[in-house]
Amino acid sequence: MSAQSTEPIRFQLSPRQGVADALTQKCSGRREFLGLVAAGLASLATGCGYSIRPPYNQSIQTIYLPVFRSQRFRQDLNIQLTELLRKEILTRTPYKVVSNPENADARLEGVVTFDDKNTMVENPDNLPRQLMGTMTVNVAFVDNRTGVERRRTIPATLVTESSSFYPEIGESATAGFQKVMVKIVRDIVNMMEEPWGDEYETRDELEALDQVGTKPTPDLNSGVRVIP
Repeated sequence: MSAQSTEPIRFQLSPRQGVADALTQKCSGRREFLGLVAAGLASLATGCGYSIRPPYNQSIQTIYLPVFRSQRFRQDLNIQLTELLRKEILTRTPYKVVSNPENADARLEGVVTFDDKNTMVENPDNLPRQLMGTMTVNVAFVDNRTGVERRRTIPATLVTESSSFYPEIGESATAGFQKVMVKIVRDIVNMMEEPWGDEYETRDELEALDQVGTKPTPDLNSGVRVIP
């Protein structure tokens, strides 16, 4: 009686077949992972009450943006700031900027109240090496519609930003204030987002506004602002 061999049987795969099987397994795992991510986002957007839409007031479609006024003497900063703000609104928000205030759902007004530059660092020859440009803008986002419910009232907001610039590498004061204005317009558009909750409104304020029947006249120096 012959002894049976106990050596295991080995199957040898070609290198090409082994690589193909590995790639197939990797692609299958990736598809499963992407499917789980998509399902998770869908559940967040619908099942749990969350939303991934931009947090802006959907009832507003058009905004009137007049040229910001200026209480300072630095030439054309208010005009440059208004143009940068117009581009930021069109880029980041669903709103359309219109030229006629009567056709706008809301208006965004502002006043440049402060602009200045200060020397931060001097070189050995007592010439400025680093300067700091600073600007302050008073901004009001006002509901321009009639016959609509006033949702909340808040004061006009002061926005202040600063940025450094360096004359030794060729940066002028114009370039320095350009950096500051880029920060300011980003802050203003951020503030146009809807806040979470209704902590800014009270029933008494809403009833008082409804009894008056007209919106408060915008005053950027003091008083109350009505925003959507």
